[in-house]
Amino acid sequence: LDEERKESVRVGTADLLTMLITDEPNLEFTLALGADTFIDLVNGKWRRSEDVLQLVEYRIVVFRRLVEEDNASSEELKQHDEVKECIAKLQQ
Repeated sequence: LDEERKESVRVGTADLLTMLITDEPNLEFTLALGADTFIDLVNGKWRRSEDVLQLVEYRIVVFRRLVEEDNASSEELKQHDEVKECIAKLQQ
């Protein structure tokens, strides 16, 4: 592909995972995401969200900001609750 064509090609996470799984069929892939990105993925804001979840067989490590409950802002506490809700949604 020429440079102009390369720049016009869109490759998403599901496409990349499909390629990796095809190239390395004996490996198990796990996503490592920040809490906000995890929430977006589970709520279908990613292109092919469900495909991404299925391709990693729902193996996801979620990182959230470490905050002390006493010093946490309402936004941080809300995000913590959203992560728990998303985990519950995936376990259904």
